[in-house]
Amino acid sequence: MQKKPLLVSIVSWTIIALTVILAIVYSLAVNNSDIRNLMSRSPVPINVQITLTYTGMVVFLISGIFMLQAQDWARWLYVGWGFFGLMFTFFGAPNKLSVLPGLIIYLIVITILFLPESNRYFSEE
Repeated sequence: MQKKPLLVSIVSWTIIALTVILAIVYSLAVNNSDIRNLMSRSPVPINVQITLTYTGMVVFLISGIFMLQAQDWARWLYVGWGFFGLMFTFFGAPNKLSVLPGLIIYLIVITILFLPESNRYFSEE
């Protein structure tokens, strides 16, 4: 069994930690009137935004946990949901440039997850 690449560990644990932090912060902020006002500017109904946000948190948490266990499907789950999330945000956001930081981080993470060392790690049975 090949040793887990350090960058995969860092990415996976970062995804897990940030997802937990986001869940706490989002849960506390989602009923704030200023946040609701901002959310109402999107063409997507607020209840759909909330549902997709919590769904995304669960997906990213699962992805991060199972990437630590060398599950290739978890890396692809991250790629797929991340792309969906970016597209959803881009088309629903009043300010399109607000997606840029997330896009840059997403591309960095994908690059790390598909380095040759990462590919070997995820391809082992």
